[in-house]
Amino acid sequence: MATIVTVSTMACLWHSGRAAEPKPVFLDTRKEVVTTVQFSPDGKTLAVAGSGDAVKLWEVESRKEIGLLPDTTGRVGSVAFSPDGKRLATGGTGIVQVWSVATQAELLNLKPGGGGRCAFSPKGNVLATSGPFTEKTAILWDLESGKQQAVLKGHDTYVTALAFSADGKLLFTGSRDGCIKIWSVEAGKVQQTLREKLLKDSASPVTTLLVSADGKALLASTWDSPVTLWEIGTWKEVAKIDCYKSVESAALSPDKKRIYTARMNSRDVEVWDVATGKKSLTLSGHTSYVRAISLSTDGKTLASGGYDGTARLWTVPSGE
Repeated sequence: MATIVTVSTMACLWHSGRAAEPKPVFLDTRKEVVTTVQFSPDGKTLAVAGSGDAVKLWEVESRKEIGLLPDTTGRVGSVAFSPDGKRLATGGTGIVQVWSVATQAELLNLKPGGGGRCAFSPKGNVLATSGPFTEKTAILWDLESGKQQAVLKGHDTYVTALAFSADGKLLFTGSRDGCIKIWSVEAGKVQQTLREKLLKDSASPVTTLLVSADGKALLASTWDSPVTLWEIGTWKEVAKIDCYKSVESAALSPDKKRIYTARMNSRDVEVWDVATGKKSLTLSGHTSYVRAISLSTDGKTLASGGYDGTARLWTVPSGE
């Protein structure tokens, strides 16, 4: 049984599958498209960003707003917590900002250009961002100095997704044409191309790159190919989920047994069994299309956000 919490102007808590009256919880949230949601590493805080210029921080247990980052510039399409949960990076068009979670003070204002995709290294001392649209690069930033450490060149189109390996030695990047590359962080060079571009003349962006909780697998989703799970190192395909394509966002359970997807033009979050490749559960509740999802580190809570202007928290079943 999945428990749903809606973060909106009026939020409700109920149990799916039962004819129970909603229990209203009033939360003061703007009505706009939710473009990204992200849990802090300890799962206690949820960052919610939308088509406006503010990012809100929510305490997951109490469902109360505990922070507001009001000075983000333009539409925020990417947020990332530092490994210790003390900083939050927010990315909009052309700008990436780094904030103190405790004080909501801006610590750094970077101008990498591009779509503002961002990811912290495991030690939290390096931030990877997408580069300018025209230059088709990823950039590594030294967070102590705020200066560029390396510019990674090799994609044919601009970068749409980023993730570090668990040891921080590798950076995975995905681009608008579906290509996925593996970089040496130390050398600043491509080690290999994990997947070539999918389509020659149209967009099939990599929408998710995510390293599993044990650091041994890489999950990738795009618009025009199955969601794929690779074993890091051997690069053997562990799973390939053909979930009707057009995946906007994906998440992986800590035990790597379940994959969660939000698809373009769908109001549902779908849960897939990795072993069988089949759908095992559908989480319904959004009144418009789901844009983004995030799974807490312990795998017990899923956040989703979408075009209905709400973010929702789901207590997901273990699948056992």
